[in-house]
Amino acid sequence: MHHDNTIVLRGFARSIIRRKARFLVRCDGFTARDLPDVEQELRLRLLQSLPQYDPAQGHINVFITTVVKGHVIQILRDRAALKRDGSPCEPLATESGPAGRARSGSIWPSISTGC
Repeated sequence: MHHDNTIVLRGFARSIIRRKARFLVRCDGFTARDLPDVEQELRLRLLQSLPQYDPAQGHINVFITTVVKGHVIQILRDRAALKRDGSPCEPLATESGPAGRARSGSIWPSISTGC
């Protein structure tokens, strides 16, 4: 099924991405300079998820909200997953990719706890 990829640049998607990115940059370890990068990562995650959207399952705005919120939660979880000595935990490799990038594909290192 083909979806309009420009949806991530318009209206509702743009608004929720902006709100959630602003939330994240107020968390420990982020700065206001991170805002454009966080927004870009959330847009990318939404673009990657669009092929999974099925209009028969629900409204596009519900899908957008679920994807964006889910990735925000994953970013915070990744940041909170620290070893006792402060170095990042390395996840086990899975069939979806190598260790360290298999689960979220996030560009954010695990350097501190979340908000």
